[in-house]
Amino acid sequence: METVLQAKAIQDLMESEEKFYIPSYQRGYRWSKLQVRELLDDLWEFHEQDPAKDEVYWLQPIIVKKNEETWEVIDGQQRLTTILILLQYIKKQIPFLVDHYFSIDYETRPKSSDFLRDIAAGENMKDDNIDFYHMYEAYEMIQEWFAEHKPQAVMFIAQRLREQVKVMWYEVDDSYDAIDIFSRINNGRIPLTNAELIKALFLSKNHLSQNEGDEDIVRLKQIEISNEWDRMEYALQNDELWYFLQNDTDSDYQNRIEWLFDLIASDYKMGVEKNIPYYTFHVFNEWMKNQSEADKSKHAIIESIWLEVQQLYMKVTEWYQNRELYHYIGYLLATSVSMESIIQKSNNMKKDAFVEILKEMIRSSFEDVDIVGLMYEDSKQVRHVLLLFNILTLQNDVLSNQRFDFERYKKEKWDIEHIHAVKSKKPHSTEAQSQFLNEALPYVKDEELRLAINSFLAAYDQEQFEGLFERIVDEFGDDETNNISNLTLLDATTNRSYKNAIFPKKRQILIERDKTGVYIPACTRNVFLKYYNPDVTQMNYWGKKDREHYINAMVTALSTVIPSVKESAYI
Repeated sequence: METVLQAKAIQDLMESEEKFYIPSYQRGYRWSKLQVRELLDDLWEFHEQDPAKDEVYWLQPIIVKKNEETWEVIDGQQRLTTILILLQYIKKQIPFLVDHYFSIDYETRPKSSDFLRDIAAGENMKDDNIDFYHMYEAYEMIQEWFAEHKPQAVMFIAQRLREQVKVMWYEVDDSYDAIDIFSRINNGRIPLTNAELIKALFLSKNHLSQNEGDEDIVRLKQIEISNEWDRMEYALQNDELWYFLQNDTDSDYQNRIEWLFDLIASDYKMGVEKNIPYYTFHVFNEWMKNQSEADKSKHAIIESIWLEVQQLYMKVTEWYQNRELYHYIGYLLATSVSMESIIQKSNNMKKDAFVEILKEMIRSSFEDVDIVGLMYEDSKQVRHVLLLFNILTLQNDVLSNQRFDFERYKKEKWDIEHIHAVKSKKPHSTEAQSQFLNEALPYVKDEELRLAINSFLAAYDQEQFEGLFERIVDEFGDDETNNISNLTLLDATTNRSYKNAIFPKKRQILIERDKTGVYIPACTRNVFLKYYNPDVTQMNYWGKKDREHYINAMVTALSTVIPSVKESAYI
């Protein structure tokens, strides 16, 4: 038997009088009163927001395995038991509303089925074991909840349960080991995801079959989709590709192909609430249902959706492989332009025209921005300028194939850092002041200043530090310290390692980290190697001429995309 995935209404479980079995490897019923109340509150909110009664309330998936005449519940027993307790309450209040219902038998509690069947009279048995206690607590919570609402609430909730509440029924193959599945799910290694549900939907024999007797064709199609699915997932597991496409380094995509389905789902207007669990799966499930009702075969529907996924995958991987598209799109995505908007602009576009559109998108983000006048306080715009400067420095080098490392940029949380120390960041503690002076001392050439530093270190005098600090800062740089001409990008670790050090100390630390393989942004490396200033006689000083050459290099790089920035050049 193959794995089966389908939507099942609570009504279906009731009318077929399904028998469920909770095996001993699972813990017993443990839902708290709060969880029961939250479920009822959620159902009531659903009732009030859907007067037309044309929406579906989805419960979390239930994973089951056929076991002779019963269904072994691998995952979902807490929800299933709570729904049964709720049905028993409704039956007691209005018997004709619940003429059939499913049953649940816990292996470790031989009388559990009887207890649940007559839970209203279970107060005397609730202390027999911990499961009965929690079951009866749930029943009491249901009583309390309905007592707080109008009398018609029982009727309303009963109608919603019967007509609109559904679960995703995930029936695993006989060959699967139920205990192994349960262990892996509950250890957090394979929680059911949108991708897994969609894959089961696509590979269902019933959905791929066009005619009776075409099992071999269906099997070949299942293999084809599975192989292509695995190939795409494998490619998306490449972090260099993934972080070109993604900004969220804490993304919880266990199956990265799910991201493709998420993007496509926004094109299907199915009226599915975005905040429900498994939203993306429900979008495609509802689409298949609606299209089937319009006499389209499920096989053709799956083919159409799958083709769209393949085309999107090919598009984003083409962007990744093309160095120019990679850099422009990567910049836009890294500065929070949505992937959806870029995809929309790329449709039916030849590459050259698309490149011009991307450049215009970048240009428009700097409209009315005085790039060379930006200050440290303009952090968002400064970060964007420095990021673009690094990207275009690599892109404009026609003799190189080097690409900007978006993975490192996003994972290492790069930030804005002063190239030379600023007077406003004076160290305050005795330890920090001593560290600053000891680090600066080897680079100080002025004998009078060296003597003053040594004297201070020998006989610490707090009042003398400020003047000494400012003299040292002036020794290795000059004013305008908060202008973009004194700012660069650095990863958070390097940034923390040298704090507000003077230029030569920062230069030493950066060179050492570069030698150990730490990724240093191209323009940051150029700054501290004094690449931009042809005068190499002042390697330990960052002054006005250095800043001018730095700004001119920045303007030259940016002008390939933003021509108007040339007006800002110093020379």
